[in-house]
Amino acid sequence: MTRCSSRVVNAHIDSTYWDGFVFRDDDVVIASWAKSGCTWVQQIALALVLRGMSPDLKLDDTSVWVEFALRSKEMMLARLEAQMHRRILKTHLPADALPQHDDVKYIYVARDGPDVAWSLYRHLANLSPDWYEMLREHRGKFGPVPSEAPASFEECYRRWLHEDGYPFWPFWGNVRSWWKLRQQSNVLLVHFNELKKEPEHSVRRISEFLNLGIDEERLQRVLSVSDFEYMKRYTGRLVSGEVGVFKNPSAFFSSGTTGQGRSRLDAEALQEFDAKAEAELGKQCASWLRCGELPHNRGYA
Repeated sequence: MTRCSSRVVNAHIDSTYWDGFVFRDDDVVIASWAKSGCTWVQQIALALVLRGMSPDLKLDDTSVWVEFALRSKEMMLARLEAQMHRRILKTHLPADALPQHDDVKYIYVARDGPDVAWSLYRHLANLSPDWYEMLREHRGKFGPVPSEAPASFEECYRRWLHEDGYPFWPFWGNVRSWWKLRQQSNVLLVHFNELKKEPEHSVRRISEFLNLGIDEERLQRVLSVSDFEYMKRYTGRLVSGEVGVFKNPSAFFSSGTTGQGRSRLDAEALQEFDAKAEAELGKQCASWLRCGELPHNRGYA
């Protein structure tokens, strides 16, 4: 097992929660920067592992976000230890802040940056004033916590880009760290555009990566419970969260579309983003981040 070479501790997450974590050989880790499609892939993976999903199943209880700092480490670990099914673990950490175990499967989910920023803006605008106050009170000393939601998408996007992921954790290093592992046999890169445009192929690809067989009936069942409309309909059960987090819980799943962020930025802003992405990630990774993996193949040079 490869140990962590960095730590991430801020207002939202604490990578030390993974210190001493005991992996099982068949564990699956779903990783992403926030608002990139992580919940979507958690739902797919759980539906594959559990052979279906009940609307009564709380996704964030069944697929635990391990380093979420508003819950205690002891509670997280106890919940995971009690799980008898194949565990689906959620993380928003960069790869170098997460223990790497040869027998564990890692799926990294990415999304075009402007779409991430648009989804982040919608998310921040939907958080209740009580949530902002609770975060400041309990975690304010560890990192930036806004006093209120951003006034506009332009304001949110500008700070997110120029302050590298504000008000969360660094964006570019997160993407870059997982891209570096793309050739490892136990790492799979998945893109939001791929999930949206070719859901059947995406489910088959994830199923194959997890060494799970899938027939047509099971495929259709997984597709039905990971469809955007299904997940939006059952948001309150799938994403329970903390009491009072959201003004409107059903808005957690915003629109499930691609290109929303880019359509709201002018040509100069888009040129600035694309230049920044290439400088931070390199040309090939920046291209993948924008468009995703089409046509299909597992290999990345």
